Amino acid sequence: GFSGGAGYTTDLELSGDAAYLFVSYVGGVNKFVAATGAPATGNPAFSDSVSDVCRLGTAMLAVGTFQTVNGTTHPKVARFDKTSGTLVPWTTTFAGVGAPSGVSTCARAGSTIFLGSGVMIVNGVWHTGVVAVDWRTGAVDPWDPAQDGTSCSVHVFGTRLIVRGNFVNISGVRRPKIAIYDLSPVPFQ
Repeated sequence: GFSGGAGYTTDLELSGDAAYLFVSYVGGVNKFVAATGAPATGNPAFSDSVSDVCRLGTAMLAVGTFQTVNGTTHPKVARFDKTSGTLVPWTTTFAGVGAPSGVSTCARAGSTIFLGSGVMIVNGVWHTGVVAVDWRTGAVDPWDPAQDGTSCSVHVFGTRLIVRGNFVNISGVRRPKIAIYDLSPVPFQ
């Protein structure tokens, strides 16, 4: 069964090969064998809450308020091998500012990871709400939705990115609490 912290489940993610179910919660990530529900080995150890997880090929991406993973300084965002739980190199640096001080949500579209939060500093540059990062290179996309509040969740459905949060304006348009972007053109619209 579930053996986690005293917190609640924040996200579920089925690995691409359907071998594992990843459950993020206030306190970390637990991995289960999808076919049986039995606990699996290779859970990474986080110093604080994990708010979301998403698949990146043979790795998983975890976001939250943690500062260390497996005893190594790795604030807010970390890639780990989905089988062993060991950290996978990640060149992008993150710092949260104010509340919430972590990264609250993530979603993948191709080689792009969308990360949502309040205000965050990514590779030394301020971003509000959502930032797009190439998960293979760590490069930050110049796209900036310039929203006037936080992002609570980001989801990718086909060629659409859905951003939900505490904002009124995003990308210069009044879209209270929800915005949908077409991911097929560049820059995103």
